[in-house]
Amino acid sequence: MTKKYIKSGSAPTHPGLILKHGFVEEYNFKVETVANFLGITREHLSRILNGNKDISIDIAIKLEILTRTPATQWLALQTNFDLYHKKQKKQFSKYVENVEEYLEAIEELSPQERRKDDGLRKLVTDTAVLAKGISGKAIKK
Repeated sequence: MTKKYIKSGSAPTHPGLILKHGFVEEYNFKVETVANFLGITREHLSRILNGNKDISIDIAIKLEILTRTPATQWLALQTNFDLYHKKQKKQFSKYVENVEEYLEAIEELSPQERRKDDGLRKLVTDTAVLAKGISGKAIKK
């Protein structure tokens, strides 16, 4: 059901769009009917189908029964979508650079030397801010 929606080398398709085109529309289901089977509101399902809401574990389990597609597949689609979009954030590439720079810098240093190095401490602090930004959490100062 999902192969025709996943293109190699491009952004993954949101699993809600796959559900919409590969199940709801293909079998001509009413959105209200599917929402009722899933135990959610029509609005909630509409947000999923339009790629604006994630497929949760609870929804994936119910989708497994309804679509006969394993819950793990729905969750893998959601995870791949989320991973791709997290990695597209501007802070992500800088975060990777900082971690690699830190790992290179500490290769020849003892733990005591690492703790005394002001540049490394600043790098760790800057990287922590980037890590929080990637996860959407603000860091308190």
